[in-house]
Amino acid sequence: MNLKDCFLLGRFGKTVGNKGEIHLKLDVDSPENYYEMESVFALLGGRLIPFFFTSTRPASKGRIVVKIEDLDSPDQVQNLVGAHAYLPLALLPEPEEDSFYLHDAIGAEVHDEALGFAGKVKGTIDLGNQSLFEIEFHDKTYLLPIVDDLVKSLETHPHILHVSLPEGLIDLGNES
Repeated sequence: MNLKDCFLLGRFGKTVGNKGEIHLKLDVDSPENYYEMESVFALLGGRLIPFFFTSTRPASKGRIVVKIEDLDSPDQVQNLVGAHAYLPLALLPEPEEDSFYLHDAIGAEVHDEALGFAGKVKGTIDLGNQSLFEIEFHDKTYLLPIVDDLVKSLETHPHILHVSLPEGLIDLGNES
């Protein structure tokens, strides 16, 4: 499994008790959809490693406690603390109408309501409480907050992200 074929599900947290259980913080819109999963891939040492669960149970909001097959003590799961957990893209539910997954916008041409062509989406940046599109325009990069007032829609054929850029944003990104 390659990272490009996966989506970030969340991150492993603290160990729980003395039987090898660990918290998994689910960083998704509907965590309840993942309460009964059977496995994840953990990113360890730059590689995706599969881990299979013998049990899962909901914990506090957006978290589950998982018991991983063949890991039976806190010491054995300790190396997972802080590791990112991934699932294959094929397991993502279809997005709701008039919405899209951020990874679907990568590579899209950016078209502003007033300026027309305004670059190409290079990637996304997650700051925790705010996500940004990283957009390249004339060999320069600018960041666009991902909020409804600025990001209007994504077309897949052709691959175009429709936006309403704040005045001067591209100029700020192109200052030397």
